[in-house]
Amino acid sequence: MHQNVLLVSQDAPKSSTLETILCAEGYAIHHALLDTALVNQDILKKMKVINPDFVAIYTKKPQSSMLETIRMIQDKQPAPIIIFAEERQESIESDVINAGASAFIVDGIEEHRMRSIIEVAKTRFLKCQTLKQKLSETEQKLTERKDIDRAKGIIMKNKNVSEDEAYKMLRSLAMTKNQRMGELAISLISASELLD
Repeated sequence: MHQNVLLVSQDAPKSSTLETILCAEGYAIHHALLDTALVNQDILKKMKVINPDFVAIYTKKPQSSMLETIRMIQDKQPAPIIIFAEERQESIESDVINAGASAFIVDGIEEHRMRSIIEVAKTRFLKCQTLKQKLSETEQKLTERKDIDRAKGIIMKNKNVSEDEAYKMLRSLAMTKNQRMGELAISLISASELLD
């Protein structure tokens, strides 16, 4: 079974070497043009249809307009992105990686290195996705903790009880209503704001 690659390039004939190597590695190549008026929509449509294993972007020299394309891919349909550039553009290299590219290869499309480049990019992508997920979960827990503390304050003020008692009341009500404490805290905060 072929793995899918979306090959995005400014100049299809110049990316033919890359395409040949990827085909030899067993990838099915799907094309999109870089720097067209509807480039981002075209790329997103193709990504939804083919669900690529990775995106290869071939360019003569990385441009700042490429950053938006990389961010859009990572926001809408995250995938490993490998940039292949003919020339360096030092001022933008770190921006490309920070935007979400998994690898940045300059002046070197060599067949014997391709499999390693792809595997490293996929591994780096998965690691970044895991870190993003953990960060999101941590932020959610922190927000929930703040909501619970705020709800405890409302209970303490209205019922004239200690913090421990307010926590026990909140926990008991959450169990009774079969809700998470964070959800109940948000409901309590909203009701309190309506009454103020």
